[in-house]
Amino acid sequence: MTTRDTVRSTATGTVKDLLKTGGIAIVAAGVLNTIIGLIADAAGAEMFVKGFGSDVREAIPVFAYFVSTVMGGVIGIILAMIMKKAGAAKKVFYIVTGILTVVSFISPLTADASTGTKIVLEIMHVVAAAIIIPALAKSLRD
Repeated sequence: MTTRDTVRSTATGTVKDLLKTGGIAIVAAGVLNTIIGLIADAAGAEMFVKGFGSDVREAIPVFAYFVSTVMGGVIGIILAMIMKKAGAAKKVFYIVTGILTVVSFISPLTADASTGTKIVLEIMHVVAAAIIIPALAKSLRD
């Protein structure tokens, strides 16, 4: 291990390990959320929302489930990297990401969408958080 690797390494692995683990978790959560969206649509849930500046509810594009999950996951990776550099403990990461997860519920709750759509979107937030947060927390000290 070089000096540079030692500097980039922490008690539970390197930044590269964090990116790899986080990336796998994000893709898994994105795929699962896409499947949930497709199942909800097939089951008759009205997966439509009114976009910004629009007067009409439009179908949520299938790729949006995956992309939205990835965007949230990238924020999680950035947060984990900051906390890793600061030497923060897993407990702090869980508290911060728990708060951010709860805050993320505001968007679906305030969307101009049916109740069923809102419930499915909230479930997707929980699924993403349940997969991504613990995977990223592994890189932080206890």
